[in-house]
Amino acid sequence: MKRLGLFFLILIFCVSCGQRNKERINNKDLHVSLLIGKVNTNGLNDTLFLEKHGVDFRINEKIPVIDGSFKYKIESNQIQQYSLIFENDGQFIPIDFFNDNDTVFFDLHPKDFDKNKVRGGSLNKLRSLYRKKYFELAYRYEDLYRKKDSTGLKKLEEETLALYKKEIEEYSIHGYALLYELMSAYQVLPYSLSSFQKWFKKYKSKYPNHYYSKLVDVTLEGKKGISNFKNFDLNTKEGERVMAKDLIVNKKLLLIDFWASWCRPCIEKGQLIKNNIKRKNWKGIQILSVLGGIKTKEEYEFVREKYNYPWEIYYELNNEFNIWSMYNIFNSGGSQFLFDGKGKLLLKSPTIHQIDSILSSH
Repeated sequence: MKRLGLFFLILIFCVSCGQRNKERINNKDLHVSLLIGKVNTNGLNDTLFLEKHGVDFRINEKIPVIDGSFKYKIESNQIQQYSLIFENDGQFIPIDFFNDNDTVFFDLHPKDFDKNKVRGGSLNKLRSLYRKKYFELAYRYEDLYRKKDSTGLKKLEEETLALYKKEIEEYSIHGYALLYELMSAYQVLPYSLSSFQKWFKKYKSKYPNHYYSKLVDVTLEGKKGISNFKNFDLNTKEGERVMAKDLIVNKKLLLIDFWASWCRPCIEKGQLIKNNIKRKNWKGIQILSVLGGIKTKEEYEFVREKYNYPWEIYYELNNEFNIWSMYNIFNSGGSQFLFDGKGKLLLKSPTIHQIDSILSSH
């Protein structure tokens, strides 16, 4: 039942339908869309977060809502999915849309999600039509769940999976967005990995230069699982782009620490490692610290100075290298991976005791 619940949350938040002209989607010319919105908040001011599909949801732009309205300009060289989320209201439910028109109009109701309307562009029109279909499925799910009708829920799940499959196999940019959404949202994929690989092969052929092609490619690799060190790009404190493999020295163990400044468990783990290196005089281990979830180098410099770790901190901005997807930790603040000297994965999220024990045995 929990799996079905998550399934329908994703159903509500995702978008898929219709066809698009391939040339426009792959067009590298800058496309500008003006967002104009009316917000029914009884005159109260609020803020909307603008999120780009496939980017850490904490990396966003802010759009002020003043006297019940807003305007904002999006500049992009591709048509893709975006989301608006209310900061103080709206139950943190995303309002998805595509930037496929010069002007996109919004009529938003934070307290009544069903009344939200998005107009402008063929993609948003088709999305509105499709939205009615998936809400019907969501409401049926709620009714069946209350009745504890496991047979009905199973049938509904099969019906919904068939609907997703149909949309994906239209091979439109909407299906591409849905394909990525399903892959990144589930720890256990709703379809076989081979199905996703088959779909991706056709999408990549049709949209070779699209933003989603890189996202899905990296996410697919992450879904295969981590058994050995995977190389990736990252930035140095000087702002230079380097390869992780070139930073590794000849040590017994390599601990890669992926973390974000808002992730309290990540920071606590980093502090524990720092204290144990000093207290137990750990030798033979290299710490490769990678900071994510930030937008600017200034943020990086502030965090670096604040925590003052004895090892260097590297970083990526705006999910530019897709490292979290590569290591299949996209929906988290971070994690640690412990490798031996040959690059074989020993443990994911090792405890301090486990690290200490492995170091002692080497």
